[in-house]
Amino acid sequence: MKLAGHKGRQAFTLLEVMIALGIMAMALASASICLRMGMMQYDTARSTNYATQILQNEAERIRLLSWSEIENLPSAARFSPIDRSNNKYQFKRILENYNGSDDIKRIWLIANWKGLKGEPHQLKITFNYARDGAFDYLYGSNS
Repeated sequence: MKLAGHKGRQAFTLLEVMIALGIMAMALASASICLRMGMMQYDTARSTNYATQILQNEAERIRLLSWSEIENLPSAARFSPIDRSNNKYQFKRILENYNGSDDIKRIWLIANWKGLKGEPHQLKITFNYARDGAFDYLYGSNS
């Protein structure tokens, strides 16, 4: 049984197949570009999260130190996380007197690392440590 209007045409022409393949190739190429960009953003978010956790852990460790232990810390030093399996990060701690006062230390914790494409990233946490605690820092009871 033959259908009217389909005189022997039972397949696509070569030109139609080539156009369809070109469209599919462009769709796959753009999807791979989007996937790569997504992976780079995911890596940045994951690395930032890891660095934040390490810096926060070091900040809490420092907050548990006594004033004499704080004074004995070097003014600049590198530190390592407990988990040393990932060495793409460099962590640094800087201490200095805040506004020239010997009773308040300003502490910077800095993380540096490189992303998937080798671009540098940096994250900083800054806080103050007062000799007689936060109350003295805020209200100056010893001033």
